[in-house]
Amino acid sequence: MKILQKISLQHLAVLFFLLFIFLVPFFVFASPASEMEMQANGGEGVTKSLLNNLADSAGYEKERTVGDVLSASINGFFGLIGAIFLIYIIYSGYLWMGAPGEEQVKKAKDQIRNAIWGIIIVIGSYAIVNFVLKALFIGGS
Repeated sequence: MKILQKISLQHLAVLFFLLFIFLVPFFVFASPASEMEMQANGGEGVTKSLLNNLADSAGYEKERTVGDVLSASINGFFGLIGAIFLIYIIYSGYLWMGAPGEEQVKKAKDQIRNAIWGIIIVIGSYAIVNFVLKALFIGGS
């Protein structure tokens, strides 16, 4: 009963707004493609054929190899590691600037030093992985 007392009109408005945002597309695009449209598009749905036409006009390749997917996932992983490094450096700098004693300053400096060593290792591993992937999937013999 306490939960119902804590729910305000603003909470209900946000809830209905989010439901509206997420449920309207289901009602708008609810009609399935007819058989004639499916045959005209080579068995694909209307939306898929429109997206394929858009991809063709934009110059995107439809076929992706295992190397492309692997390379994209590894690059995403290294991007995430870089973002974590940036957050760690900012946090360590904040600790350093707000440190009341010499021991906390030393701890913050050690954290910054460890973060820099970590990013050096990550950059080196990125270079090695990039070299290996290019050698494997481009056929660098």
